[in-house]
Amino acid sequence: MIVFERKVFGFFRYRKVVFPTLDGVSDLLARIAPNDIVRFNYEGCLPPRRHLIDSFPVSTIIIDLRQSLDQLWAGMRRTSCRQPLRRVEKMLGRVRIAERTGPAADDFLALYNGLARAKNGLTRMSRRALRRYLAAADVRVIYVDGRALCAHVNVGDPHSGRAGGLFAANRRLENGASPQMCADLNRYLY
Repeated sequence: MIVFERKVFGFFRYRKVVFPTLDGVSDLLARIAPNDIVRFNYEGCLPPRRHLIDSFPVSTIIIDLRQSLDQLWAGMRRTSCRQPLRRVEKMLGRVRIAERTGPAADDFLALYNGLARAKNGLTRMSRRALRRYLAAADVRVIYVDGRALCAHVNVGDPHSGRAGGLFAANRRLENGASPQMCADLNRYLY
């Protein structure tokens, strides 16, 4: 279980919990204070609590990466997964992936905030907030011809053996960008 914590308005303690365990959820909820806000990224059902404000189902794809490459390919849909990956593989000479570096984090932040400006409902992210996430997560950026086009912040929990995406951004809404290429690069980066 990974917990990201911050203060909101200097009074509320806001925690975002990724890959919660039942024991961890029970322990955290038993110690919740009136000024605590807890958000669980959870694919199961939480036990009913009197302070629960909202819940909604989340669907996700779980892939066992211990499988052979042939098994992984066989488990992917041809049109929505294998074809985009093959389109990117055809241009690998122009593609570079950077991860876990300061420049990659800067490029992620620029992509994410650019997307937030173009898309209603997406809040911009501060450098401080990104640093807080990167204490337990990794950043990856994919470049084509030296230009950052797609980026992810992913978190992995070594205790549960699970990993997932926290944030993703790309240039698909920018003028002159290729939405299809951005979609393909996003799939490849995952």
